[in-house]
Amino acid sequence: MSIFALHDAGNVIRFHTVRTIKQTTVAHHSWGVCLILAHICDPSANLLKAALYHDLAESVTGDVPATAKWRSPQLCSALATLEAEFDRDNNLTAQLTEYESALLKWADMYELVLYAESEILMGNQLFKPILRRGLTYLNQRPAPTLLAQQLLKETGYVRDM
Repeated sequence: MSIFALHDAGNVIRFHTVRTIKQTTVAHHSWGVCLILAHICDPSANLLKAALYHDLAESVTGDVPATAKWRSPQLCSALATLEAEFDRDNNLTAQLTEYESALLKWADMYELVLYAESEILMGNQLFKPILRRGLTYLNQRPAPTLLAQQLLKETGYVRDM
């Protein structure tokens, strides 16, 4: 795939099955994840690459809602296979440690929470369940860094769910 096509992959619309007030793309999301990582840790080049690459395969699969993946293990498995093939075929793999993988997942979920909160503040009540699921995820796991824990506290996202 050319760099043009990979760049264009950033235009995939996220949350296309939920009405949004402000549309967001894979590019917006990936930038947000990188920003969060830079805020909570001193990310390695591999971690930043992984953050930039982590949703580019959606240019092939689309942004399949998590709820659909949860309902169908077969769909989830098929998507994982397609995404792995896309990443391999386009040399988009980054070797991460277990800790870096945890950092990436945390930042990915925190970015979702920020976007959901933004939609809710603009009046979109449809994002309340999405925000609740994101907060539940973040609050059920230890924050990967002290700065991440402080960020949750400062933004009021440490809640009893």
